[in-house]
Amino acid sequence: MKSRFFDQMMNILPTLTALRAWAGVALVTLPLVLPAQNTPGIPLEAKAPPPGCFTLTFQTDNSSCTGANDGSATVIAVETPDFVVNSNADNGDANPGDGVCADGNGNCTFRAATQEANLRDRTIIGFAGNLNGQTITLGSPLQLSANMIIRGPGSANLTISGNNATRLFYVTNGRIGIDGLRLTAGRAKGGDGGTAGGG
Repeated sequence: MKSRFFDQMMNILPTLTALRAWAGVALVTLPLVLPAQNTPGIPLEAKAPPPGCFTLTFQTDNSSCTGANDGSATVIAVETPDFVVNSNADNGDANPGDGVCADGNGNCTFRAATQEANLRDRTIIGFAGNLNGQTITLGSPLQLSANMIIRGPGSANLTISGNNATRLFYVTNGRIGIDGLRLTAGRAKGGDGGTAGGG
């Protein structure tokens, strides 16, 4: 299930980014609890089982609501991240490979999350709400060498910066999906002839 979901997310990330910018499509995490089909005032039809895309149709209960209109909304249901970054520090993981994202202070940093993800397969990295409005400044590139999805809270909410001193990412292997982050001030020093990706 995780494998199929990861592949589907990799395929639709560009579409999600475009939809979010155009229509404010909401991202939610699973498990997604849907109202019962016979909930008064909220007839709801799910077009696909989770995880996936739901087209939800809401219909007002005119006996108890006034001034409301029937309407619909689209919700993208996404799987809970394997690691949730909760610090804007740039410390590395205290024990890479132990399956726990934690620096020496017990925080899950972006660098620690990617170091753990490099030693797994098909990892999803998310970001805690306490990082909204903040910047994560990197002192050196984050090496990415395994399949992973990096899902930010939105480009207006969280920035990843190279501080005009370093590139942001150095991709040596794997499929990498990045969504919902503002990437800025990266600086590549020299070239490698195209043998690896960076940004």
